[in-house]
Amino acid sequence: MDFKVVIIEGIFGESVTVGRSVQDALVPLLGARVRLAAHHLPSTPIDPTRWGGGSCSFQPERCPFGHHVDPTRMYSFSDEGVLGEDGDGWTLTRFDGRVVRPALSALDGHRGRVVAAPVVDVEAMRDAASGVDVDIGVRADQIRAVLERLRSP
Repeated sequence: MDFKVVIIEGIFGESVTVGRSVQDALVPLLGARVRLAAHHLPSTPIDPTRWGGGSCSFQPERCPFGHHVDPTRMYSFSDEGVLGEDGDGWTLTRFDGRVVRPALSALDGHRGRVVAAPVVDVEAMRDAASGVDVDIGVRADQIRAVLERLRSP
């Protein structure tokens, strides 16, 4: 069973481009049910004197995300659904049919992280595990018992 997990971290717009590299990374997951998370990533340790805890590279200029208005504001998105793309960007279609749009452009000029992973299908897990011998635990206990008897004087 193959699972593709996407993890992208860096300063978006410099070390990471929101357009091409995120696009290239997410394309293999199009049409799959995924958990998608994206957020600003403050410095370690968090610097309370810096916008976004150190995640914003716009300070002291005007920040398109609004850190110049509220320096404590942080972008954080996490949701599950079928990953799609249209002319306006990425979409997640939730189980209830509602379409949500992660605002990945909020990461531009900020240190951040994007993570996407397929939601494991329980049936697929059962199918993948169907060849596994469920008695393996019993056998391990039996082997331990024999070893203990061999160790005893």
